[in-house]
Formats: sequence, structure tokens, C-alpha cells
Amino acid sequence: MSGDEDLSTSAASSSSSTDSTASGNRDFSSISAPQDFPSEPVRQGSLFEPVKHHAETASKLATWLVGILGGSVGLYFILLAILAACSAVESTKQLTTAFTAWLPVISGLVGGAITYYFTRDANS
Repeated sequence: MSGDEDLSTSAASSSSSTDSTASGNRDFSSISAPQDFPSEPVRQGSLFEPVKHHAETASKLATWLVGILGGSVGLYFILLAILAACSAVESTKQLTTAFTAWLPVISGLVGGAITYYFTRDANS
């Protein structure tokens, strides 16, 4: 029967804690603010500025995508010249197949990023 006594004791203690919580008698004296919590409010200039962050992200994204497009076209022609000089006809065909699959993907991403970058102010 000790199991029944344990259950009734735990039920009584949980109901007493629920009663004190419901009546608002909670003791918060043991809770303190974190040590790194600033005592002064943070100034407005140092807060996260979503509009500025959004503009910087759009600019960086467009720049990176244009760079990737230019780099992949340049790399394609360099590799094509090397493979042509080595008379590697089969490798040239495989490179051309890979590039014709890659070019529409990257050019679509660049087109979307550039369009957004130049028209984002008109949409707001």
C-alpha cells in the first residue's frame, strides 16, 4: 500500500502548488537578471535595421550570382580550349553537355536577382 500513499502524497503536493500558483503567491526572489544583461536600454542606432540589411543582402546576392555566371562561362571556354588542344573529343562533348545544362539554371538565377535588385524600390 505504500504505492497508494506515494500517489496521494504527490497529488496533495501538486494540488497545493497549483493553488499557490493560481492565487499569485509565487516567489521570484531567487531569480536574478543575467550578468551580461544591459542595465541601460539599447540605443536605436545599434539595433538591427531590416531595410538596410535587406538592401545589402540583395546587392551581395546579385553580385555573387553575376560573378558565378561570368566565372562559369570563363571556365567553360578555358576548359574547352584545353580539351581541344589535347584532342579530347569525348571529354569536349561531356563538358558541353554539362555546360548546356548549367547555363540556363545560373542565367535564370542571375536574371531574377538582377530584376529584383533594380526593381525592389518600385515594389515598396
